[in-house]
Amino acid sequence: RPVSLQIHTTLAHELRVIRADYIQSFTVNEAESESAGLIKPVSVKVFNIKSRKAEESIGKLMNELNDNASAHGQMIFDALNKTMPCQWDVLDIIVLDQVRIKPEYTVNDCISLDGDEDACARIQKVLEGETKRILKNKAKKAEGAATDDAPAASNRRGSTTM
Repeated sequence: RPVSLQIHTTLAHELRVIRADYIQSFTVNEAESESAGLIKPVSVKVFNIKSRKAEESIGKLMNELNDNASAHGQMIFDALNKTMPCQWDVLDIIVLDQVRIKPEYTVNDCISLDGDEDACARIQKVLEGETKRILKNKAKKAEGAATDDAPAASNRRGSTTM
């Protein structure tokens, strides 16, 4: 019985992990294997190193996901975490161990943890920029979806062609 772990994130891909010790057998689709070319042997040492790195990477990704946070909160976390180390504290985002950002994740929700108001102001500025970028991307997607959903001009008035 294969066990898989599905990770949902705001990234543009899905990651699925299956523990190797759960695999009892597998089959090779001949048509697909021929088109893939020859598979070169991999040393066990190299495989173990790559496997360990992949597991560490997955662990890091799992720590960055918060199932209890809103989608907007996760997007803010992901955006900030690209340039500054962030971590979750329940629903709050802790940035650089200096600033706590509480839900609704706006500049007004930032609290300095160490009294460094300059650091807080810099993080607020980055947060404001990321929030604008996220809203702009949402508007573009909504605009694109509205365009895709619009009926063709010839069908708008109920005209038909034969």
